Amino acid sequence: MINAAWCKYLQGQYSVTETEALAVECGVLLARDMELSHIIIESDALAAIQGILAAETEGSLGHVYQGILSILSSFSSWSIKHVKRDYNRVAHELAQFARKNETSQVWKGSSFPIVQQLVQAECM
Repeated sequence: MINAAWCKYLQGQYSVTETEALAVECGVLLARDMELSHIIIESDALAAIQGILAAETEGSLGHVYQGILSILSSFSSWSIKHVKRDYNRVAHELAQFARKNETSQVWKGSSFPIVQQLVQAECM
């Protein structure tokens, strides 16, 4: 079940791992703001997942990983898992939407038509 969706425009250029780590951070912040208690995070960026799970503190993303883990500690339960990019198409399309339109948007409860269409297409 999708409770919310968020696409965020990032100015500048970021690596795939940086982009995905920032996306996870935005997602857990949104989940916390919505007062969810159980969350599942899926990402197609294995390096970002490994950095979070290893609680890395070094490098350019160490502070981001630590921030994510700090936020995750506020949930009753959480899990993070790697998925193939084919199974993460909705997230990819939302990122492309934000980049193309230079916009950031949050949808809570009811979905934006693009989200509904992508989810339906993925279920087929």
